[in-house]
Amino acid sequence: MARILNTILFISLAFLLGAASCNKKAIPVKSNVQVTDLSDDLSKYRPKYEAPKDALNSDGQEVIQNEPLVSEYDISEKLNVVLDTVAARNKVLGLLQGYTILVYSGNSRTEADRIRNRLYDIAGGEQVPPLQYVLPTYFVKIGQFHEQIEAQPLYLKIRSYYPDATIVPEKFEAKQ
Repeated sequence: MARILNTILFISLAFLLGAASCNKKAIPVKSNVQVTDLSDDLSKYRPKYEAPKDALNSDGQEVIQNEPLVSEYDISEKLNVVLDTVAARNKVLGLLQGYTILVYSGNSRTEADRIRNRLYDIAGGEQVPPLQYVLPTYFVKIGQFHEQIEAQPLYLKIRSYYPDATIVPEKFEAKQ
């Protein structure tokens, strides 16, 4: 009799635990609510301090407004020498290091031409993307930028049409 009672208790306990675990709160539900406004005004939580009026001139010196600070660690002369050396070397080589946007690389000439024509419409008439062929691959690249950040506006515009586009390093001929 005790064995039957233990079995009934065990089955009822298993049933209750199973029913409790099937609660709707335990099932994750995907929400369609999108939070788009992240511009909360947090100024009410920031501490406010008032600077004493005499704190600006506590050591007795007069504050000079709108004049640049003179630093004892100024390296602009050394930096100008290095930049002149780099410019002279680039002039001799005839190449400049820069960046371009690689939109397509593949073996299909028709696909490369199609993307090139579409880029002409996207970027406007000021930049005509050249079609480069390095056996056996066609490359469609657009733009000549000195810094990577200069390529970002055009890159974002192209990326909306071609998500595989990337900014790649490239060497360009120096224009004289």
